[in-house]
Amino acid sequence: MSSHTSFFKRIVHSWPYAPVLLPVLTELFQDGRLPADWRSVTTAATLSTMTFLLIFALMRSKRKLEQMSAVDKLTELNNSHSLRVELGRLVGFAHRTCTPLSVIFMDLDNFKRVNDTHGHLTGSRLLHHFAQVLLATVRTDVDLCFRFGGDEFVVLSPETPLTMAHAVGKRILQVVALDNELFGKKVTVSIGVAQLESQETATELIQRADNAMYRAKSDGKNGVAISRPHLEVADSPRSASIGPVSLRTSMVSPRSATQACVREKGGANGSGAGATATIF
Repeated sequence: MSSHTSFFKRIVHSWPYAPVLLPVLTELFQDGRLPADWRSVTTAATLSTMTFLLIFALMRSKRKLEQMSAVDKLTELNNSHSLRVELGRLVGFAHRTCTPLSVIFMDLDNFKRVNDTHGHLTGSRLLHHFAQVLLATVRTDVDLCFRFGGDEFVVLSPETPLTMAHAVGKRILQVVALDNELFGKKVTVSIGVAQLESQETATELIQRADNAMYRAKSDGKNGVAISRPHLEVADSPRSASIGPVSLRTSMVSPRSATQACVREKGGANGSGAGATATIF
């Protein structure tokens, strides 16, 4: 094997963009010597540049498509696909780190009436407007906003206990009730709030938040309802499953994930006989 061939191989293995320049290197170092005809080198360089630009354009297009696939076109919020991915990730993180995770599930009240009375174009404007109000109301450095589908929206609140998420839900309720920009009349929203339970799956969590939202509607709409563990799952008015994101198979404890987290501390002799458990 010639020395320049070995040199090329080392470049290919050490630099991912090396294949783009291989035509230039091949022409430049034929048999270890500079070519007599520099035009061939120029041609190879041009082809290599074009190849590099094509690869760069394809990579940018791929990133753009990935971004578009995660964003709802109408509201410009993250869509249900990105909700499925992000919720699964956050549930896993919360279980591993024993940190709270809360979900706020929202549904615009009487949205069908808006469509029937003002038309679907106005309904679409309402959805977009609500999304912008939502983004301006939540904690931008913590909360993640998604359009679940139709006139339903979800906010994920990592490292946020139920009481704090409830406060966020009440703030959303108040801001929406005061906002009259679109129709000049009151538009309200029903909200359900739930906190991740010990060994609970992402699907179970979103289901409980959805059921709490329906309880807020049955209580007269324009309100915030807090999820009651187990009861929400047992008395489900519908399935709000968002896909195969479950990380555990069942919910076995009514305590929140942070309350059920146990840290074992070994005894002084290291045998663990004197271990104590700290609930936090």
